[in-house]
Amino acid sequence: MVCAMRTGCNREDRERVLAGLCARQYGVLTREQAHTAGFTDSAIRTRVEQGRWEIILPRILRVTTVPRRWEQDLMAACLWGGPPTCASHRAAAAHWELAGITRAVVEITCERSQRCPDGIKLHVVPVMPRCDLATLRGIPVTNAARTLVDLAAVVDEETLEIALDDALRRRLTSVPRLRWRIEELCGKGRTGCKALRRLLEVRGPGNAVPESVLETKFRRLLRNAGLPPPVLQHPDVPHRRAPGRLDFSYPDKRIVMEVDGRRWHSGRLPSMRDMRKSNSLNIRGWMVLRFTWEDVLYEGAWVAQQVRAAREAA
Repeated sequence: MVCAMRTGCNREDRERVLAGLCARQYGVLTREQAHTAGFTDSAIRTRVEQGRWEIILPRILRVTTVPRRWEQDLMAACLWGGPPTCASHRAAAAHWELAGITRAVVEITCERSQRCPDGIKLHVVPVMPRCDLATLRGIPVTNAARTLVDLAAVVDEETLEIALDDALRRRLTSVPRLRWRIEELCGKGRTGCKALRRLLEVRGPGNAVPESVLETKFRRLLRNAGLPPPVLQHPDVPHRRAPGRLDFSYPDKRIVMEVDGRRWHSGRLPSMRDMRKSNSLNIRGWMVLRFTWEDVLYEGAWVAQQVRAAREAA
């Protein structure tokens, strides 16, 4: 329910409209929305003086009974910028919950330049294509494809690769759509596009996507060491005791590389399953190398040496 006029709105109507705005907008609203809901400038000033509301950005009010959180600051920034302002870059990636991105930066994109308040990172574009926009949990945000293109300009390549694989794994976007957006958006000199193009060269139809951050890091480790790209998720030879797929392999040399993350490989039963799988592969003539999260993160040179030695032995 929205009161079209400030006059004629009783207190119950105003509170009902306010509650709806708070629920949809994380407890923040514009001064114009407050007027539309039936609150006069005097009523707004009174609530601010009483501490029930506070002004957190120009024209943006916060209801103080709603707990302060990152999403609230992000929504407030989008409201401050005005349509079609949206969360973008690292903030959009964090709101999409892409792996490797934390909720630290309030980052938005809008179509007009304006003096930016402290605490907000503002990007200005001449036009924000509507095909790049989405709404996620009530907040206007760039869609996953545009988010990755923008993210490439503000993070290092490893962080970008982790976020990219997570988006592809969760089917938030696709390689063809990303390539289309790169061609449309990545004009001459746009930062990060070369890195994103490089990462997409080994991703696409017929190429499996790493199933975890650890797998992304492992594949990157081998690539940086100059080793040939392994096959991901190669189907295991059907076997009652060891069904499934192989994390990484060089089928021509019958080498398997399994990376054991903490989540799926800790505990007695997962350890038994992994051991049986390794035994089955060994019996069938495969060389099995297993690496832990700590190996991949902290002993990269040793891991690469082990893989190289295995290839030479094979």
